[in-house]
Amino acid sequence: MASPCSADPLTVAPAAAIGDFPPGGLSDAIVSRVATKSGRQSKTFFQRAFRTLAATGPGTILGLVILGLMIVLCALAPIIAPHDPTEMNMLARLQGPSWQYPLGTDGLGRCILTRLLYGGQISLGVSFLVTIATTLIGSVIGLASAMSSKLVDEAIMRFVDIVLAFPPVILVLVIAGLLKPDLTNLALALIIVGWSPFARLARIQAMVVKQREFVEAAICTGASSLRVAFRHIFPNVLGPLLALSFLRLGFALLSLAGLSFLGLGAQPPTPEWGVMLNEARRYMSIDPLVMLAPGATIFLATLSVSIAGEGLRMVLDPTHR
Repeated sequence: MASPCSADPLTVAPAAAIGDFPPGGLSDAIVSRVATKSGRQSKTFFQRAFRTLAATGPGTILGLVILGLMIVLCALAPIIAPHDPTEMNMLARLQGPSWQYPLGTDGLGRCILTRLLYGGQISLGVSFLVTIATTLIGSVIGLASAMSSKLVDEAIMRFVDIVLAFPPVILVLVIAGLLKPDLTNLALALIIVGWSPFARLARIQAMVVKQREFVEAAICTGASSLRVAFRHIFPNVLGPLLALSFLRLGFALLSLAGLSFLGLGAQPPTPEWGVMLNEARRYMSIDPLVMLAPGATIFLATLSVSIAGEGLRMVLDPTHR
């Protein structure tokens, strides 16, 4: 069977004369003409995405709206928060909702609403950073595995299998327990554990895209592996990776809050949702709202991410449409 590189390069674009090629040269012209159909299809991507998103039902839209509203409110915390998040008032401890304290106060007289808003900056912000880092690291490792020799590919994927063999929460607990209890160390533990699913997905998708004509044309024209990987393959595997990253955002958010609740993440008096939940458990029988407020916020944020993530997977990942 003839190799795809054995064909005459001019047969890829028979309608073009040598003088018609752009200044970029014959290589870019061949790849450009082979990928013309893909380019035309990409113009309508956002139109198809919007139609598919609308077809997934109101749950996806509602999840995105709730998540977006929470992000906006937390970002505006310095402007709209009624109090300082660490300001204590022992004369106002465990008060119910009022105009001065819309969600009441905790056991140290601190405004619960203020701490929720500032805590969202930490919980949501760190969760987004962890998800972005794991997506980038896993994608690069997966692409490197797909573009490497068979021996290197096997070695990388066996290591990924070893990481995936351990329950992620248990592995995060072990790593975070070995480090000093700190928000930075917890984020590092989540990144160490969370990159492996992205590496496997990126490698699988890249192996499929490698067989397409425009990638073979780029290889035939002498393009480097790095150029092929990031110029031609990565844009075509980005959709499934983004869909997975949105679903993993919920895991990062829940893990961050849960491990901070156990004392392995942010430490008091940091206004973080898991820390608030831990501090409020001793007052649960006296004033349930102190524990209900951060617990409901964590639940609502995780639920909105999960619902929106399922809908976005329908839009971004063709295999789930």
